[in-house]
Amino acid sequence: MLWPTLLRGLCHLDRWEDTTRLLSEMDSMKISPDVQTYSMLVDAYCKRGMTNDAEHVLETMIQKGVFPDVVTYSTLMDGYCLTGRMDRAFEVLNTMRSNGITPDCYSFSILINGYCKRQKVDKAIDLLRQMPAEV
Repeated sequence: MLWPTLLRGLCHLDRWEDTTRLLSEMDSMKISPDVQTYSMLVDAYCKRGMTNDAEHVLETMIQKGVFPDVVTYSTLMDGYCLTGRMDRAFEVLNTMRSNGITPDCYSFSILINGYCKRQKVDKAIDLLRQMPAEV
């Protein structure tokens, strides 16, 4: 429980090298971050516009046998929306689906909001119409 807290603090202070070092230390001690910890790291990178680093975290977690959930993917989509990369955000939605993760209402609202902020209201409306009824 303390490792994620320390990682969160390092991210909050933009101490990315220390974050990487701590993750390596955890790995050498056979301490594996869980999906929530990885999602927190994805979120921290995305909030600072560092989507390439967030993608690297996603790749690392998969290599370590920890699979992204709807929160992880939605967080990454939000990062791409924040940086104006709507095409990439939509690709993440499709990746999520192809990996058997069902997008939730929050996932769709991230994309719809992103399209609206980029004045692509028609795409937002199209996406709203494509949403499954169960969401």
